[in-house]
Amino acid sequence: FSIPPDAHLIVVGNPPYIKMPKKSALELKANGVVGFSTLACPNFYAVCYERALSLTHQMGRHSFVVMLNLSFGDDFKVLREVINNRANTQWWSTYDQLPQGLFAVAAVRNTILTLGPGDVKRFVTHHQIFTAASRSWLFAALEYFTCPSPLHDFPVRAGVATDLASELLNSKIVPDKLLRTGKIVIKATSNYWVPVSPKRPPVLDLDFKPTKLKDKKISELKIEKDEPETFTLAVLSGKLGFMWWQARGDGLDVIQKTLREPRSFGKELWKSESLLQLANLVLSEGLKNTVVNKYKGKNYVSIRWAGIRKTSDAFDKAFLDAANLGEHWRALNIHYRQTMRSDDSRQINQDTEKNAHLWNL
Repeated sequence: FSIPPDAHLIVVGNPPYIKMPKKSALELKANGVVGFSTLACPNFYAVCYERALSLTHQMGRHSFVVMLNLSFGDDFKVLREVINNRANTQWWSTYDQLPQGLFAVAAVRNTILTLGPGDVKRFVTHHQIFTAASRSWLFAALEYFTCPSPLHDFPVRAGVATDLASELLNSKIVPDKLLRTGKIVIKATSNYWVPVSPKRPPVLDLDFKPTKLKDKKISELKIEKDEPETFTLAVLSGKLGFMWWQARGDGLDVIQKTLREPRSFGKELWKSESLLQLANLVLSEGLKNTVVNKYKGKNYVSIRWAGIRKTSDAFDKAFLDAANLGEHWRALNIHYRQTMRSDDSRQINQDTEKNAHLWNL
């Protein structure tokens, strides 16, 4: 922290990831680490990032590997503002940790952000979900696209589906106060597909008998007044919902407010009889793909949406066609092939169709 500022043409690093509660911030100030906007951020890497930027010449290049939360949510909004205040071109790429991560020891999801001389523009990859086999050529295959989200917002990382994501960003989102609580539920964390269900699933004991427990990670979805729930379920459970979740999130956390654009974009289609029929098929086929996960002595019921892609694809394609977005269907499928890396090793009961009755317990 004692190196003179604005001194180097190339700055590369991987700062320490240390949670920074309020007490730690006060201790840093007591030790002379003052004057940093990012002291309010919840991780010390933000302060290191800001300091490293001050060491970088305005015409230099800066590249850091940090946690994925730089690219997602509001916790590191201050750091993104510090980055945006530099007249640099930004190159964002993000990386999951399942089934493989960038680092074998540190089980974290990552952002790699590279800054270079030029106008303030952002370029993004899709969120990288990769296997051990593809790890060796991961960086050579990176492809960047113009970021569709405004500079003040966190980057939307949709890769080849960027043009589709740009269309969805034009959705008219109603204020939260106008939303109602639906029967559809969403889980706070997931891997591989959006964890949406038609109703709250039961928690079973090891003999598959219902318990009185409720999964605390599950909450009812907030929906608009006239929003048909089966329609919403079909949007979120298919490739369209998966793309948007990966582009707006961190590959793990499921935040309700980041899932509204694909649903709101198609408001004028909510009463389409043909789309509602396809949505009902998605629901019925989804129930036939019920799986059970064993965790801490209990069995948890959910739907493996990736198992009904033939049915959900029919809805997704019809939805895009009806919304005059049919030209993006191929890009959506390419995105799915690039990002979907499902590993069902956690499922203990794969007799999915016979599991459907568990929703009635």
